[in-house]
Amino acid sequence: MQGVTTAIVAFIFAGVIWPHMIKHRVQFYAALLVVCLIILFDSIGRIWTSTNTPLTAVNGLLQIVGIVMCVLSTGMSVKDLSGEVFNTIEVVRRGGEKETIIVPLRGEQPKPRGSAGSAPARVDLDRDIVAEEAALDAKESARPVAPAPAAPARPADTSIPLE
Repeated sequence: MQGVTTAIVAFIFAGVIWPHMIKHRVQFYAALLVVCLIILFDSIGRIWTSTNTPLTAVNGLLQIVGIVMCVLSTGMSVKDLSGEVFNTIEVVRRGGEKETIIVPLRGEQPKPRGSAGSAPARVDLDRDIVAEEAALDAKESARPVAPAPAAPARPADTSIPLE
């Protein structure tokens, strides 16, 4: 447990030396306060050995809070951190070997699957890449011509019936 506290203190010293890496000062100072509480409770636990077990549990919880505060002080939000944790749990649970499914765009036909023994397509290395890029740039920069506005439809009878 002392090693975790040492790592948190090392992060705090790194934040003091390189302050540009600390984006949220409140979380950084909270981590500093947590380390001070860990040191205080550890000292009390060593003075009165009867309180050592409950204070060790409190120190463990404070270390978890300290690690989270250190991570949050670097600019990550709680939402980002929780999303990363849940994504990691999902990857560990499923084994991380998800099959990639490629959905073709509208109008495109999916490529036919070749046999397992077929050779990969040959790549032509002598083609003129600069000319291909220029043609693609010209296609992207060409503006489509807007169609002429349609004549407004006139209602057949605009009078109000009196009866």
